[in-house]
Amino acid sequence: MLINRDFQDYYDSAIGYGVDKKVVYDRQSVEYRPSLKNNPSIIDAVSNTVRQLEDQCTRFATNPYGVFYIGFCGKIYTGLYARVDPKTGVPPQTFSYKEAHTLAKAFYWGEKDFLPGEFDLPRKHAWQRSRAAGGQSLRDWYELNAHLLVHEALDVFIDHKVVSFVYLEGLLVANPCLKDYNFQRMIGGVQAFQDISMFISGVLGSAERDLVVTEDKYIIMSKGFDEHSFRKAPTKRGKPAS
Repeated sequence: MLINRDFQDYYDSAIGYGVDKKVVYDRQSVEYRPSLKNNPSIIDAVSNTVRQLEDQCTRFATNPYGVFYIGFCGKIYTGLYARVDPKTGVPPQTFSYKEAHTLAKAFYWGEKDFLPGEFDLPRKHAWQRSRAAGGQSLRDWYELNAHLLVHEALDVFIDHKVVSFVYLEGLLVANPCLKDYNFQRMIGGVQAFQDISMFISGVLGSAERDLVVTEDKYIIMSKGFDEHSFRKAPTKRGKPAS
């Protein structure tokens, strides 16, 4: 796979394992900001899928952590993130509006990504949509929502011809730098490179070819032709003379 890129990502080094020049990934990031009206269709498609996931989620307060989503090769991965102190890596319990725009974000995909002791620390706030009285941990959140952490959403990717995206705080970025979201903790570099190559050549490539064939068929029919118009009709042969 050849990558036309405007940034480096963690899986780029896997190109050393071989290059199929017939597969090209045009990887330029595009930001989509939601508006009250006239949203790009990809925002509505992703936000509707995310809303369905949130409706199925067992939700309780995970402060100071929030939920975000990475779309990658036909699947949506659910992770947690937090704003953190740049010196200690500890998420502050409270911060000002100004700090919200200046504090760095950390991204978490499982127990090993959190600071020691944080994964099993009881949260102080009660559950939402539950009769539980609080005291649940991040481990509880991951276990209760394990079935939603990786979700098939192939139609979103095919309809919008996208390989990857991130959806965080209402902002959608297509073809993001996945390294910035610690996504290598979910999928290693070599596997990510291979997955993208196969997704572009197989899934998106097949969808594109099917679309071209379908469009050609209807263009031909609109001109007054059908499937027999360009075929030579069979000719009858007489019986050979005796």
